[in-house]
Amino acid sequence: MFSLFLKKNEVKELTVLGQIINTKLSDKKELCDELDISRSSLERYVENINSIFDQEESFPTFDTKGSSIKYIPDCNNTPINILAVTLLAEYLSNSLNYQLLMTVILKRRASLTSLLDELSVSESYLLQHISTINKIFKKNHIQLRVVNKQVYLDGRLPDVILFSYLAIDSHNKIFHSKTFSSSKHSVTNIKNINPNFLNGLSLIQLLRAESLQKQAVLFQNDIQDFTYNDSDVMEILKAYTDHKELFSKEFFKHKNNDMVALMITQLTTIVFTPSDVELAQLRIFMQKVVPNNQLVKEAAAFTEELVDKIDFIHSKDLDVFKGGILFHIIYQRCFSTDYRKLFKNEIILEDMYPSNRNKAFDLEKLIHTKTIDLNQFPLIKNDILKDIPFFHDYLMYTFSYHSNVPLKILVDFESDIPFEYALKHHMKTIFSDDYLQHAKASEKADIIVSDKLYYTHSDAYFMHYPKLDNEELLARLFSKIGELYIRKNYQ
Repeated sequence: MFSLFLKKNEVKELTVLGQIINTKLSDKKELCDELDISRSSLERYVENINSIFDQEESFPTFDTKGSSIKYIPDCNNTPINILAVTLLAEYLSNSLNYQLLMTVILKRRASLTSLLDELSVSESYLLQHISTINKIFKKNHIQLRVVNKQVYLDGRLPDVILFSYLAIDSHNKIFHSKTFSSSKHSVTNIKNINPNFLNGLSLIQLLRAESLQKQAVLFQNDIQDFTYNDSDVMEILKAYTDHKELFSKEFFKHKNNDMVALMITQLTTIVFTPSDVELAQLRIFMQKVVPNNQLVKEAAAFTEELVDKIDFIHSKDLDVFKGGILFHIIYQRCFSTDYRKLFKNEIILEDMYPSNRNKAFDLEKLIHTKTIDLNQFPLIKNDILKDIPFFHDYLMYTFSYHSNVPLKILVDFESDIPFEYALKHHMKTIFSDDYLQHAKASEKADIIVSDKLYYTHSDAYFMHYPKLDNEELLARLFSKIGELYIRKNYQ
């Protein structure tokens, strides 16, 4: 979505940044040819990047002297996603369209007068920008409306809630990636979260839970007037809400409406990065799910047909796979389109499905050749045909999850052995053995984390970790683990 709010030169600056970081030493002529820009434009873009990074503490710089642009890393070896986020935050802060949209989303309804004051523009100019935003999102069934001097996001209520949530989630990742550094602070803010989930959620997931809680408050009046007529879906969501209980029952009783719980459940199930806790919950739920629900029966039969035709999943994970297919079908029924596609960006949203997956099979081909005959599943046939790539992505995600090679990490601290053990234990609560394993020697490691200044005789990525109990370093480490895992398995 962010590219919709960027100027052409800002997009090119982000592209230039990626090229320089990846190659470390970039030939100006090659860069100019690839980006179709002049040498003077390239140097201007790099100087602008330098001026933005100069405002940050301990950021890298770029030397433009000579025929190449040299990347001079900082002492902290700031990861590329943080560099990209820093540039993006600067660009979006200067985008009136983005500021207008996010102001309305964060308030749910904003008075025209307050918007004119906050954005320091005339009413006619503001209305022009509202018109521009509406053109951008017309095909996504989302529009900004001005009624009785109030500006709000309009569309089907589930669409508006999901679009708003994803926008807030993305906004928080960009603008609060540095300030959201204390897990204790986050837990205190989320007063209504079920304590059983705290150990199973990462820092980003805790931030999302806080956003979801605010969503429930923002939309409580709208939800009270909303009715949903699909009884099969309602039955499943009610059962899952009672089973999962991400938020305490007191939170939903306070809102006094089942639809709040159901919307929150839908968002947490589909949008959250699956944690081991959530997968375990889904496995148990599918073993006890409403037995006579026709949607559950047909989704399970379709899943078994997939497993029969595409042999890639362990039997012990079949219930989780069935649950994933079931909730993807529910997602199709609840929302007009897959809004996640709008916000999919591997640098900024590193936890979305990676796009560089090897194409192990083609679901669309399997359906069109009747290898998988959807006529056997009349109840869910249209849900699948509505967006076959949506289901294909999930199948590829599941296939990759079961065929991936785990990342090997070596954690080696000289100054504080107890911290080393504590860090290893913390990583075990976040990453499964299928995702991350501990190496005993540097030669076997993909990433080395240490308080030493350097590590020799290894091609592994080295991360210097000098400050113990530093949440920002911890968040950076987890981000790098995700980045290296994706690179190892998908690139």
